[in-house]
Amino acid sequence: MQATENMKKAIMPYVARCISSDQLLSARRNIYAVKRKALRQEPVLDIFLKADDPYSYLLIQALESFRSRFTIKLRFHVFYDIDPVMYPKFEMWRKYARYDAYYLAKLYGFHFPNNDSLPVQDEQTTKQLALRLVEIENDDDFIVKANVLLRHFWCHSQPTSPSFDNYNKAELRLSNNQSLLAQKGHYLGAMIYFEG
Repeated sequence: MQATENMKKAIMPYVARCISSDQLLSARRNIYAVKRKALRQEPVLDIFLKADDPYSYLLIQALESFRSRFTIKLRFHVFYDIDPVMYPKFEMWRKYARYDAYYLAKLYGFHFPNNDSLPVQDEQTTKQLALRLVEIENDDDFIVKANVLLRHFWCHSQPTSPSFDNYNKAELRLSNNQSLLAQKGHYLGAMIYFEG
């Protein structure tokens, strides 16, 4: 039993290195690309956005110029809940993410308020934002609309009047997007999934 454990410990670094190697990643991408080309499909980015995630707001701003430079389909997946196991010190993470987002925004010429001017955000306002975003995630002008909603959220935090076609349908989509995020192997907002 001890010999087996020792062997596992000795082999695991090599297995981990192999799984995360650039060659394996490149091979997987090539397989997906060949399959996509054979099926004559356009390349697709699956973009996961968490409504109250500072990095998701920065990503939306970055995608405005990205979309004009590349011919690629963007599929947005807005989610709301988080897996508490992945955030053992959630408040600490949230505080750092806001601090980090402010400095990243300054570095890349995006907008994000500094900590002194961040509004207080409550659960109801955040949930309304998530429902509004998921309701428009299939719109062709999602990036523009999302940018407006997110700027309003991060600068004012006042609930915008919801206009949900179907509240239950929007809730279900948030839940389905959360499941898809986990299925793709992610748990954070501002994640992009492309060809494996």
